Amino acid sequence: MNSIEQLTALQEELGYKQGELSTVAILGLVGEAGEVLKETRFKHDGDAREGILWKKEQTILFTEKLEIVKKDVRKGTSKVCIVVQDSELEDFKAELADTFYYINILATNVGLTVSDLAQMAHDKIRRKQAEGGSSEDRK
Repeated sequence: MNSIEQLTALQEELGYKQGELSTVAILGLVGEAGEVLKETRFKHDGDAREGILWKKEQTILFTEKLEIVKKDVRKGTSKVCIVVQDSELEDFKAELADTFYYINILATNVGLTVSDLAQMAHDKIRRKQAEGGSSEDRK
């Protein structure tokens, strides 16, 4: 079984499967994208800048708030629900593919493959489970 298949099996074991759209996964994706942004600096005409859209502090606040919402949904203390209408499902899939496209580029940029990322994600979840787990390791 390759690393992507291992990660998929682990995610299914944790309750993530085909069917209802996972609010936690959507919030997690957006939050992690914010984390990626937080770790970067924009350059324009050779000058390092704090960011075109937000200063680092604003990005940190946004991602921290998003993480709080995600954790509340995961714990069941929040009733936030994200849905995709049937009429928009194909567009959603296309956008999801776009995120994969960019994740693959960024992985390549740092000398990794998506299989490497899948293995890293799998190992991280298993390590957390071995340490007693947390609500972060469950749907």
